[in-house]
Amino acid sequence: MSKTSGAAWVRLSGVMVLVVVLCVLVLACGSRSQGFFDEAGVGAAGAGGQGGTTSTTTEPQGGSGGSSPSETRFVLSFISDVEESIWVNETDPAWTSGHWLTIERGGTAIRKSMACETCSCDECPNCPVCGQPCPTAIEVVSGGAADYLWSGFEYPSADCPSAPGQTCLDQVAAPAGTYTAVFCWGLSYEGTPPCPADVVDIHCAEVQFVHPDPDGLVEYLVNHGG
Repeated sequence: MSKTSGAAWVRLSGVMVLVVVLCVLVLACGSRSQGFFDEAGVGAAGAGGQGGTTSTTTEPQGGSGGSSPSETRFVLSFISDVEESIWVNETDPAWTSGHWLTIERGGTAIRKSMACETCSCDECPNCPVCGQPCPTAIEVVSGGAADYLWSGFEYPSADCPSAPGQTCLDQVAAPAGTYTAVFCWGLSYEGTPPCPADVVDIHCAEVQFVHPDPDGLVEYLVNHGG
């Protein structure tokens, strides 16, 4: 092999190595950015804040599981022709009384996320649990929205396998069928420290949807003449 052809081979080898390195970097960057929206949400705001969109993402947590169901995003939007806000309850999505979104099947509410004050059936009876959370109100200004991502699992109460007589929460895939989303919001909030943000003057609206939802999106618009 001549020096010229040898040099050309070296240059070609260097180019091939550079291409491989660039491909690896591109793939790595792509994998990091893929789940960013679900992890970070979009501009959550607490009581007295600037409003906008608040995002709560649920993740499967323990239980008997089953096949992974389809996720559905629920969006409660608000518009008005005057400067005003609505408020939504963001205390605890595991309980109907603690969240602005209730999911019903056959007229009965399902638990759409794990409750931190109850062990999962995989961990009971020994698992860390939380106390009663403070009411949390989220402001939604005109042009803003609240959104919640449901994993498609539900968490019914069950008997703890390793401690009969004690209650735990199981994780099961919600069966396919017709469901009702109940969107609730308030026109104000009140309370006293250390829990100063309880939503009041509450209004609700129902929207039927099919699970799994073909679009993965269920929406309701609160229209105050916007």
